[in-house]
Amino acid sequence: MLELTHKFGLNDRTGIEISVPRERSGGIPSIENKLRTTKTLLSRDLRRRITYEDFNLENEVSLERIEEIIEEIVSWAKDNPSRGIIVNRLLSFGFVRGKANEYTDVIKFDYFNFARWTTADSLNFSIGQGEHAYTPLQMNKFMEMLANGGYRMETSILRRIQNHSGEILHEFEAKLIDRIVFEDEENLAIINHGMFQVNESGTARRYFTNLPVDVAGKTGTAQKSGFIPPINEVDYLLNNLKNFNVDEVVVREKMTELVKDNDGKYEDEASTMRQAIRLLNPAITNQILNQFKDEYDNFAWYTGFAPYQDPEIAISVLIIQGGSGGFAAPIFREIVAEHMGLNLLENEGRGLNENILRR
Repeated sequence: MLELTHKFGLNDRTGIEISVPRERSGGIPSIENKLRTTKTLLSRDLRRRITYEDFNLENEVSLERIEEIIEEIVSWAKDNPSRGIIVNRLLSFGFVRGKANEYTDVIKFDYFNFARWTTADSLNFSIGQGEHAYTPLQMNKFMEMLANGGYRMETSILRRIQNHSGEILHEFEAKLIDRIVFEDEENLAIINHGMFQVNESGTARRYFTNLPVDVAGKTGTAQKSGFIPPINEVDYLLNNLKNFNVDEVVVREKMTELVKDNDGKYEDEASTMRQAIRLLNPAITNQILNQFKDEYDNFAWYTGFAPYQDPEIAISVLIIQGGSGGFAAPIFREIVAEHMGLNLLENEGRGLNENILRR
């Protein structure tokens, strides 16, 4: 599966002429990526959980020391030490025994044991779940290759250059990068037919009932963890200071102190304010600071090609926080209709709601 996914280019940038910002690429699940993700999630979780009260009274622990401890704990992920070893290490850091046991169970059983690749990961990989992360452009190239029989063509925004009179000055021919050799070509036909059936009798059927063109496609729902950043993080924090049991005047004074004493470390007002709040109220964690923010809704996907039997166009639609993939299907349908000339008006006097393609 990994080999074929790489051949479809799903781990690479497409090479489109975008430099500002630079084109980004998603990634294929792998052992290395899973370990990296596990470390990141564990680090975030520990930052939300650990407070000054978790340590013995004789241990004076600063926020900087807590960060060092978290980094040390995260570095154990690959080795996945036994529960007893983790408990002893946490005790050596000065954690009270109850917290050492509590955090050991989180570290060991919620994170370390899931950092390795398992049969479940292979099953997730095969159905597009887990650590898959791709851009709309990558998915569109994938659809293009399904439609054209496995030919990987150069991606470009340029087709031709012409002057103001319409004279073609230069035409850019599509260049072949690679061709996937399938063990059985019939497998590709089966996949494409399955995508056709999605719109005939599957999850997207109702969106294509009146479209006089057969299309192949797939709905999708992608999850994004975390909180939606507010328009202004500082305003968000100020509006919730009472919930954090701190006073704005004192917070502002602590911010000034942080900026003065840390020589350029705190240049961003929002991050400085977050740190000041945590220092003034050690019971406050990042999780508590974020608790009044909204979480991300699912992202809606629809991707495919048309016409099904003789493809001309590949399309990928992504709606950020769009809910389910069905909400992206009508957009796909309208692009197909426009490309196939189905939105042409019979006469100029008819309105857009009376176009040839009936919704």
